[in-house]
Amino acid sequence: PKIQKKERNRAKKTVAKKDIALPLKYYEGNEPSEEELAYYALVLKSINASHGQLLKVEPFIGNLLMNLTFVIDLTIPTAATDFRNVYVNPTFWTNLEPGERLFTLAHETWHVAMSHANRRQTRFPEPWNVACDLEIHFILQGESNKIKEPWCLPHDPAWSTWSAEQIYDAITKGKGKDPGGSGKNPGGNDGPKGGWVFPVPPGSNPGTQN
Repeated sequence: PKIQKKERNRAKKTVAKKDIALPLKYYEGNEPSEEELAYYALVLKSINASHGQLLKVEPFIGNLLMNLTFVIDLTIPTAATDFRNVYVNPTFWTNLEPGERLFTLAHETWHVAMSHANRRQTRFPEPWNVACDLEIHFILQGESNKIKEPWCLPHDPAWSTWSAEQIYDAITKGKGKDPGGSGKNPGGNDGPKGGWVFPVPPGSNPGTQN
């Protein structure tokens, strides 16, 4: 990634400080370079700045987010949560507009607030994730105009007052296996390792690290 020399040097100093940790997740054998670490430090700083803005426009969800840890994650295409951490792909984050960054943080935090992990029970993971994403979509639809949704999964507007459970039933109606295509049995530990992953827009794969 290209960053200005002044910013790169400042970020390198930040990473070098022993009292500052850079939570980072990457594939084994793909250790980031010093310049990449500098870039990731800047991204983490940007995420924290957006969190500060979210506290102003959405105090409830912003305060709840204070209980989670931000992790720069090179193994996912967008963002995700395991209900202890919020994982963010740096390229995905960099390409978002300010309002979309607020939406992403709010989106992941609402998964925690709505207890989506506990509510899944024996449901298939992929359509359940979609149903939960749409439940959050409708929650955030009427919130601050400073929050902007990057994109939304296909849905029926009539679902706006439905719970994730009801949306799930509508998505899976008449299907004998996981509509997401995995074909795995419900109730198993076959969900994404990062937890609830922010949806990728149809026809693209933003933020993927090659």
